Amino acid sequence: IKDSADFLFRGSTVGYKLFISENLWSVEADAGQISQVIHNILLNAKEAMPRGGIVDICAENVNICSEDGIPLKEGKYVKISIKDQGVGITQEHIQRIFDPYFTTKEMSSIKGTGLGLAVVYSIIKNHDGYISVKSKASAGTAFHIYLPACTEEFVSTQISGDKGGK
Repeated sequence: IKDSADFLFRGSTVGYKLFISENLWSVEADAGQISQVIHNILLNAKEAMPRGGIVDICAENVNICSEDGIPLKEGKYVKISIKDQGVGITQEHIQRIFDPYFTTKEMSSIKGTGLGLAVVYSIIKNHDGYISVKSKASAGTAFHIYLPACTEEFVSTQISGDKGGK
């Protein structure tokens, strides 16, 4: 999360605040795919704030139960929230933002293809998770991602950033 935010917002008028809960539960996930999810959402946030602003990013442990109204099995999840101060998404468009090729941007390889959020949705669904969005035009957007927490003791496999130097 931090690496994606640092990369995307470097030299930008957009900044971020990051809060990661202590003792955040592990999730069994493809790190590259989850990185792509975070990258795509943060890129949209950056583009939604052409005059700058702050993106709030939070990762926390949550227990989901049927009363929460979230279409997931009851249990432990890691919730990642990304909230921007951007132009927001109209109610007319919000129902379609995860549809492939849907975009409000000019269609091109530079402006948009309408695949970023479709890919995000697919990756989260393939990880048995859920993503929701809340937005109002001119009032920013909030994405909430839920990924199942590991129920067993999980050994993390991390790729080392070591480049052979001391």
